[in-house]
Amino acid sequence: VLLAPAMLLPLVLSLTAWAPYRSALPKLVSGRQAVAARAAAAVAADADTVDAEADAFFRSIDENGDGLISFEELSNHLGSLEY
Repeated sequence: VLLAPAMLLPLVLSLTAWAPYRSALPKLVSGRQAVAARAAAAVAADADTVDAEADAFFRSIDENGDGLISFEELSNHLGSLEY
C-alpha cells in the first residue's frame, strides 16, 4: 500500500500528538494494577470479617460446642429472640 505525502502528514501529526500519552501509559497501567491490588485486599479483609462474624454467630447458637447446631439449640436461640 502506497501513501501519498498528504496522507502521511495527519498520521505523523497524530502520532506526535500522542507522544506524551504514550510515555504516561506505563504509569497508568501500574496505577490501575495498584488500584486492583488494593481492591482485592479490601475484599479479602471484608471476607475475613464476614467469616469471623459468622463463626461467632454460629458459636453463640452451638451451646455444647460440638460444631453442630441441633434442633434444640436452634429452638433455644430462636425462642430467646421470641420467634
